[in-house]
Parts: sequence; structure tokens; C-alpha cells
Amino acid sequence: MSVSTRERVGNGVTYDDDVASLYDHDAYGIYRHSHDDLLGLLPDKTHFGRVLDVGVGTGNFASRVRERFTPDALYGLDPSAAMLTRATEKVPGMIPVHGDDGALLSDERLRDLDLVLACFVMAYSSPERLVERVRGALKPGGMFATVTTTLNSFTELLKVAEH
Repeated sequence: MSVSTRERVGNGVTYDDDVASLYDHDAYGIYRHSHDDLLGLLPDKTHFGRVLDVGVGTGNFASRVRERFTPDALYGLDPSAAMLTRATEKVPGMIPVHGDDGALLSDERLRDLDLVLACFVMAYSSPERLVERVRGALKPGGMFATVTTTLNSFTELLKVAEH
């Protein structure tokens, strides 16, 4: 595997073009099933006008969110420019936001959000800090939905994938 670009943002999470190009491979359906579960928790027939996907990756989940809720504005936040490039190709009209969860404090576009989603990002951020920042970005009555794992369980999932 060759490394084309390396990026370091916030707490030092590192991505590169090669990781972004392999990111959509979901051999055991872990991401897909988790996304299904998270979507199943959200109310049907609800219009969320302003939506943020924290850790948007290559846009798989954001694409499904757009289909289901047709938000007026869909933002995708990720510390990887390579991931954001793929996400904007996959989800036309998605507004890319390059950075970590600090963008919830510094980016004026990320205010008065109706829905904030975070899939598998808690292991890369302080959960307490992220929840506090999301709380400040949501409008009154807004929703935060997350699916997560621990670093320990992720290590176990990697072992499963190797066999």
C-alpha cells in the first residue's frame, strides 16, 4: 500500500488516500447493519432541514440520510480531505466541512442543526466533549443519534475480519 497524502487534524487521527479508497469495503456488513439500526431509531415522516454527519467518511451513510429525509442542507464533517472528496462525489449537494469536532464550535454553518449523526466516531474523540459540542450546535428540539463501538471491540472486529 502506498501512501499518497497524509493528514493530521485535531487529536492526531491520520487518514490517507489509500485508506479512503478502501473505506467502502464492508466485508461483514458491520457498517451497513449499524447504519440500518441507527436509521431505524429515527422517526419516520420527519423532515430534518439541517443535518450534519460527523465523521462522514466517504458518504455512504450521508447518502442514505439524504434519500430518507431530503434535508435542505446536509453537511459532512471529516478530518480527511480525501474522504470528503469521495463523499461529495457520492452525495451531490452535500456541504463538506474539513476538520474535527472542533468545527462544531468554530464553523458558523454548523449552528441550529435539526439532526446530528455520528457513526463510529466516539473512539476518535472524547465522547463527553463531542456530546457537549453537539448539544451546542443543535437547535432547540434537535436530535443527536449515534452508533459507536469501543477501541477494544473494534480490535476484536479486526480479528474477525482477518479470518
